[in-house]
Amino acid sequence: MFCSTCGTQITDGAAFCSKCGGRVSVDAAPVSGVAPTRVVRDDKGFNWKALSLILTFSGGAVLVGAIFWWQSYYESLARQVGKNLGDALPCLYSSSGVCGFAEGVGQLLGQTPYNPIAFWIGVVGLICGFILAAVAPRAR
Repeated sequence: MFCSTCGTQITDGAAFCSKCGGRVSVDAAPVSGVAPTRVVRDDKGFNWKALSLILTFSGGAVLVGAIFWWQSYYESLARQVGKNLGDALPCLYSSSGVCGFAEGVGQLLGQTPYNPIAFWIGVVGLICGFILAAVAPRAR
């Protein structure tokens, strides 16, 4: 049978887990060689997998939001000046040159201009989530 707290295999009839000290429930049934799914925590009980998922999904959400914000802002601007939205692609990740000028014009017209910092925050969150998932402590 396995400990319901840490997943370590314990001897039948034990009252406490030899690894984590958790109380073993009386109704715990023996499992045929398969450890139960458990949350991966480090020695201090920190849940690294949850943090990596939060970073990955929130970074992805911010990135998608930034792309929609960029599209809605520059699509109307491109239409007004007779250009293609693809011409404003560098403005997705940078505010230099024409992109900075377009942001300034948008502010003068009372619009909330697109800010590439949103794009980079999403990218950093997504990458940090992937890296953390790769290096986080694994269940043993």
